[in-house]
Amino acid sequence: MKIVYRMPGGSVPAQVDLLSASAIGAVARAAEDAGWAGVCYDEHPIPPQYWREGQDGHDSVDPFVALAAAAAATERIRLVVYAAIVAIRNPFLLAKSVATLDVVSDGRVDLGMVAGYLPEEFDALGIPFDERNEYFDENVDAMKLAWTGDPVNFRSDRFNAVNVCAQPRPVQQPHPPLWVGGNSGQALRRVVRTGAGWMALINPRGRSISRRSPPLETVGDLQKILAKLHAEAERAERREPIDVMLAVGHRPGDPLDGLMRTLKEFHEAGVGWFTINAPTSSTDDARRCLEQIGAEIRAAT
Repeated sequence: MKIVYRMPGGSVPAQVDLLSASAIGAVARAAEDAGWAGVCYDEHPIPPQYWREGQDGHDSVDPFVALAAAAAATERIRLVVYAAIVAIRNPFLLAKSVATLDVVSDGRVDLGMVAGYLPEEFDALGIPFDERNEYFDENVDAMKLAWTGDPVNFRSDRFNAVNVCAQPRPVQQPHPPLWVGGNSGQALRRVVRTGAGWMALINPRGRSISRRSPPLETVGDLQKILAKLHAEAERAERREPIDVMLAVGHRPGDPLDGLMRTLKEFHEAGVGWFTINAPTSSTDDARRCLEQIGAEIRAAT
């Protein structure tokens, strides 16, 4: 079981105090010292106001900038992008950001990737929402070419790359581990096609985070989707195992037995990685939370 801490990204005003380089570094070091496997940031560059004010909405920093600050303060912990909205970006600029972070961190990046689900965010960035799936697949293919360090020739309706080259290459070869987020059949096929792990999306019934994604709130839901994922892998003759990552929430100060029970149940069902969102308002609170949860996990394993 590998546990990743979802770093404070500014979802409440008090968390702004946790966004300086020194604060990011202090929290990331605390996670590393407490035995956590990684830290992560998500990406929402310009979400709609109604979503920000909703139950699941939040603000986000640029994950690559913030993870670079975490990298400078740590030595071993994984730096997880959870997750880049691939379809809104130029693939070569995204590939450069990923490779640069991998180089400055000495090869510690994991890249989560999603297609995106907020139309207003796409509209604000001038990207057609209805084309996001085609853009996602095209961008991943272009990024993989860029990460080789060899000259790239790639033509699309959006760009024309002729004998261009991206250096430096990522430290991890052929590229950092890839993860694809989402519960839909299309997302599962992408997991298999790209050689990625699966970021399972908790998607409660009744207040669905994404109306376009199947619900996932119980172990039974997870097992049904995993069965579909393994069937896709078998059809595609993918032989390597597929890692699974799941996001779990925890309110600091609440008893830890409920969190540990959730982790145990989903771990036994096939989840090897967890991201834990435990919002705190100071570096001291974050450090205590990381130490307490880390100690419980070490004791349980």
